[in-house]
Amino acid sequence: MSTKNEVLGQNIDSKHKKISDSEILPEFKHAHQISELIWKDNENENDNFDEISKEIDAKMVSIEFVLRTIDYAATKRPKAISRYAKLCLELLNKYGQNLDIKNTDIRVMLSVKGFYKDEKFSKKGSDVTGIFKDGTPQYYICWDRLEDLKKVIDNQKVELDPSLTTNTLIDIAAKYGSSKCFKYLLENKYKITQSTQVLAVEGGNMEILEILEKNNATFDNCYSAAVDCYRNDIADWISQKNHVGKLSIAQCLISSNYRAASFCIANEGDINEKYNEECPLSIAIKNNIFDIVKFFVEKGADVNTMLYYIENETGILYFLMLTEFHIY
Repeated sequence: MSTKNEVLGQNIDSKHKKISDSEILPEFKHAHQISELIWKDNENENDNFDEISKEIDAKMVSIEFVLRTIDYAATKRPKAISRYAKLCLELLNKYGQNLDIKNTDIRVMLSVKGFYKDEKFSKKGSDVTGIFKDGTPQYYICWDRLEDLKKVIDNQKVELDPSLTTNTLIDIAAKYGSSKCFKYLLENKYKITQSTQVLAVEGGNMEILEILEKNNATFDNCYSAAVDCYRNDIADWISQKNHVGKLSIAQCLISSNYRAASFCIANEGDINEKYNEECPLSIAIKNNIFDIVKFFVEKGADVNTMLYYIENETGILYFLMLTEFHIY
C-alpha cells in the first residue's frame, strides 16, 4: 500500500501530510499571527485590534494584507460579521477613511456608522447580522435554535426563503455548524445533498462531519475547501481518510492560510503555479509585505510577475526592484 498522497499535484512523503504539524516559515511568522487572530471562530470574542495595529505600526504586516484577509474571512465566517465590521471601523478611524474595504456586508454595517453614505444597499445592518430573516426556519437553523425550529416546521413541508436558490435546510445546518438542527433534520428524513459535505467543512463542526461519514458521505472534493476556510484540522482529518486532492501555494495565500502555505512549500510545491489567475508572488505584492515578496523572489518566483505590477503598485515594489534585486 502506498504511503504517499497526491497533494500539490505530485506525490509527497507521508511525514509531510499533516498541515497542522507544519512549521511556520520565519518569513510568514507575522502574517500567520495576524491571520490567526482574524480567522478566529468565536463571533463573540473581541476583535484584537490592539494586537493587529501594533503589527501594522511596526511594519510587520501591511494594512493592505489585514483588509484583504478580513474581506476574505468574512465570506467564510458570516456569523463573525459584527466582529469584522468593528475591526474595520477601528482601522478606518486610525488609518484613514479611504481604506479599500470590499466586503459588501461589512460596508453595509459601516454605513450605519456614517460611512459609504453615497452607496445604496439592498440590505440593512440587521439583515447582515441575522444572516436570515428572524422567524424563518433558516434563521433558527443558522443559530441552532432547535425548539424554535420545531415550532415553525410543525411536521409540515417548509418552503425555502426565496433568496435561496441552492441550499436545502440541511445544507444550511451544515454550513453554519448547527449540529442540533442538523441531527433533527436528518432524523426527520431531510436528505443530504451533493453540497452538504463541502458546506459542513465550511461550518467546521466535527460532529456533523462524523455524522456524514457514518452516513457514507464522501469527502473527495473537500480537502482544498477546508484549507480555503482555514480549517486545517479538518483538512488533516480528511487526508487521514485518503480524500486528498491538489493544493497550491497560491490557493493557501489567497485565504491567508500561512500554515498551509508552509506545508505546501515543505512539500516542494510549485512557486509559480497560479490559482484563480494569481501566483504566490503576485499575492505577496498585493499584500505589500516585504519579507514575503523577497522570500518568493529568492525561491525562484518569476520576476516578470513583479514587472507586470509596476504600473499598479508602488512603494514596496520599487524598493525591491531598485535596491534588492536590481531589476530595471
